[in-house]
Amino acid sequence: MPNLFESHFDAISINLTDRVIDELNSFSKLKDGWDFGVGSPISKRIIDRAIIAYTYLKDNFFEYECSPLSDNSIQITFSLLDNFVDVIITDDSYTLTQEKGFGNNYEIFECLKKTSLDNIKNILANIKTKCLSLEQSISPNIVPVKRGLTTASLTWVTASPSFRMIARSKNRKQSVLI
Repeated sequence: MPNLFESHFDAISINLTDRVIDELNSFSKLKDGWDFGVGSPISKRIIDRAIIAYTYLKDNFFEYECSPLSDNSIQITFSLLDNFVDVIITDDSYTLTQEKGFGNNYEIFECLKKTSLDNIKNILANIKTKCLSLEQSISPNIVPVKRGLTTASLTWVTASPSFRMIARSKNRKQSVLI
């Protein structure tokens, strides 16, 4: 079996000013017990594997979030509309969980343990293709809404059957009918 860490290293170029890469590198500075008494700084090897995975998988159509996990692994979430792909990076594997929906109204489509970056990339490409097909059926004349004095930090998701727009907050904890 090819070494997943080295096999993708030559195929990517790393932009060292990328916000996500900066955040991933910051995980090495975590203090012992950073997660309510558990957790330690994330190892350099896992951070490097996460940077390689993120750089290989990233696509301008997706939003990204990354977070350290208390078991010394890293989770990178790729999101597009109401589709979420969580990739857990450990010292020797990648685990993928694919979800669709928001809040309590979601469904887990797939959970793959010890999968390859190529397989994850194919899943992300399929999501992108489906979402772009949906987007073409929605009016292009949509503008962000203002909430009070500030513009809401929302991403358009889809049109409901009554053609009201559904938006979600960047942290995907809340959906709003507009």
